[in-house]
Amino acid sequence: MSASLHVDLSTPNLGIQEFMGYDPLVSEVFRPTYSLTDGYLHPGDEPGLGVEFDEKNANKFPYNPAYLPYARTFDGAVTDW
Repeated sequence: MSASLHVDLSTPNLGIQEFMGYDPLVSEVFRPTYSLTDGYLHPGDEPGLGVEFDEKNANKFPYNPAYLPYARTFDGAVTDW
């Protein structure tokens, strides 16, 4: 989101940037400096993209691989959903 916001701010003919927010768990690992105020996203004053990454808290959420099922036809060929 932060990278998109920076691209948006440098694009003079931008129309709209959608923002739905994030699950509160996300803020335990990623702390953005951007804010949503009165319907506008503000980038904050931190250098770079303005997102702090908390590696210590990230260790609380180990990666568990998950795989989407394959959609196959009766003859075994992979197909679209």
